[in-house]
Amino acid sequence: WDEAEAEVEKRLKYRFGTQDRQSRAGDSEAPRLPGDAAKDEVDSLLDSGPDPHMTNPMYRRLDTTSMSPAAVAEVLQEYWPDARLATELADVLLVQHQKVDAAMQVLYYIQTAGVVADEAFYANFINRLGEAGHVDRAIQAFNVMRSTGVAPSGVSYGMLMNVCRKGHRPETALEVYEHMRRQGVGLDTTSFVTLLLALGDRDCDAAAERFDAITAAGEFEPD
Repeated sequence: WDEAEAEVEKRLKYRFGTQDRQSRAGDSEAPRLPGDAAKDEVDSLLDSGPDPHMTNPMYRRLDTTSMSPAAVAEVLQEYWPDARLATELADVLLVQHQKVDAAMQVLYYIQTAGVVADEAFYANFINRLGEAGHVDRAIQAFNVMRSTGVAPSGVSYGMLMNVCRKGHRPETALEVYEHMRRQGVGLDTTSFVTLLLALGDRDCDAAAERFDAITAAGEFEPD
């Protein structure tokens, strides 16, 4: 199980660029992902000073507030940031300030203001919420992604199942899998193994039964 869990974490993080950049720098096998050049540019800016993101007027304005959901909503209305700034702001609120409610306000802004965010943004947002133990908020973020017209792939479903597993909610992970089936999204190796890990953490027999059911139905053919 430990080896399978490590492989799931590696695939999820490589797919969406969320792996620790220092560990990736020392990993000669780490694949180069689309968008890495842009991430490198953002990282170089963020590494160039004590708090360089505050050079943007929107961030300076936010820094003078309580960073409450209401304050964030006011800043968003004032500056109407584009997708890059909105998504970066959400990450700053989650990672640097642990302001989950405020970050969710950015997500709702993206939903209602027509800001275009891609699946990678939502997957990273869901993963961040999961790391902080907010399973229900991660599910909300997943639903916001769907409501904006971004169709989740098997990897996004796998990411959400992984959040449920970390939150010790195997029943919810199973519900995510059932939803995935109803939407006609096929299992890939990552989502398949993540589901089994989520079930196996509490009941190995349940994981084995699910393995047999999935493979017997031809939904996934394990390596």
